[in-house]
Amino acid sequence: MKKLILLTIISVFSLISFASVLEFVPEDSKATVYINNLSKTYESLKTVPTIKSFLLDPFQGEILISNYVEMFLESIQVKPDEFFAQLETDMVLFVQKPDPNDELYLFGGVFGPIKQPDKFLDAFKKIIEPLSSSGLSFTSINKEINGEKYVILVQDRSVYNSVEKNKTSFNAVYENGIYFKIDSSEMENEGYAYVKDKVLIGKADGYVDEKAIKENYIQQPQDYNFFGTIFASSGLVPKEISSINDLVNIVADSKLVERILESSQGFELNADLNIETTQQQSMNINQDSYIKVNSSIPLDSIIPIMEENDIKYKRESENKISFIIDTNSDDVVVENVNYNLWKENNIIYISEMDNERLNEKLSNSSKLSENILFKELSQKIGYGNLMVLFLDISKFMDQYVGVQGQYGLLLNIDHLGEGRIESDFILK
Repeated sequence: MKKLILLTIISVFSLISFASVLEFVPEDSKATVYINNLSKTYESLKTVPTIKSFLLDPFQGEILISNYVEMFLESIQVKPDEFFAQLETDMVLFVQKPDPNDELYLFGGVFGPIKQPDKFLDAFKKIIEPLSSSGLSFTSINKEINGEKYVILVQDRSVYNSVEKNKTSFNAVYENGIYFKIDSSEMENEGYAYVKDKVLIGKADGYVDEKAIKENYIQQPQDYNFFGTIFASSGLVPKEISSINDLVNIVADSKLVERILESSQGFELNADLNIETTQQQSMNINQDSYIKVNSSIPLDSIIPIMEENDIKYKRESENKISFIIDTNSDDVVVENVNYNLWKENNIIYISEMDNERLNEKLSNSSKLSENILFKELSQKIGYGNLMVLFLDISKFMDQYVGVQGQYGLLLNIDHLGEGRIESDFILK
């Protein structure tokens, strides 16, 4: 069984778990990511239909990536089987920030128990050697507790050794799983993800600024029409969306959306995406979509943003602007679409459709509550009162790769009062 894919899963989810490797986490860690039982956790992830489709049939991602990894390891004279065998263990990653006034972050990790730490270190150092040219290097520390051997990798040994090591604990721990904890001046959050009944379930608890919350913005599922692929509604309004720029750019210009969100009290996104592969092996994305934002911002203040970002626009009327956004890349081609931005009272709409066509699309769409996958997932984790994000990729799996079934994700965020929030997600 090829084990390196598991490292990819680690990076994507950035989560943690519970074991003796946590004995070596520094008490000043700002972020801790731990995976309990790497091998079994990875095997359990492959039972989740969406992950299984990408790693096994029909995409065969595990074989493809593993073959490349094996070739790389052999090129640096590392025996793949021996290295993969060393990964049948637990792992914890942590982040230190020595000076609160400095933006310097130091990364570290612990692997263990490991039977042959010297062989593991020799292989690991060869793998990360290319990073040294960018100034990123690690030093190793070997530890042993009750006959079990552990390998610690840190960027700065003196900083790591200068603080106490406390065993990190979590509110909920399962035999296999991925767990995380963030403890900084900007954010406090703790959560986990594990596989149960062939679905990936996750939960997190944390705090946000009460000023970013709009109470009672979310309506019930039967009150929303669903276009078919992506739906989101939120009374928790991000003021900075650089982390999801690529997603937002599918529907509208991210800088424009960010400017509108600055003075908003809630937003709604609805999209029906269709992906086609061309003979040149690129992808065409066509969509019917809209973003709806409750915002007091006047349209006149949006025009400078368009000009700053070289967006071609036309003032159609006092309450309407049309514009064109080019989001094409080498691999993804989005047809040139004339977007419309208009305002009705304190609600701003951004859509490639005009008002009349949007209303027609809405009237011909089924309710979110009627979607088979949404009903299944919401029965397991409920429905958020502060934010809901639903993704249904069932039709892509059917049309694009010929796999029938229900595939997608539901994320809920609930406001518990006084800035406390609880997040739940489920991936099938």
